[in-house]
Amino acid sequence: MALDIKPTRSELINLKRRIKQTQNGYNLLKMKRDGLFHEFRTLLS
Repeated sequence: MALDIKPTRSELINLKRRIKQTQNGYNLLKMKRDGLFHEFRTLLS
């Protein structure tokens, strides 16, 4: 997905912040998925 971003320092800072937030959200969802999967496997055994 291409974004129309102006080549300014403030846009770079905003984009880096957005990428970091996205990565943190992804990692949080991954940890939640792993926890739910672990609970599911515990219930099955």
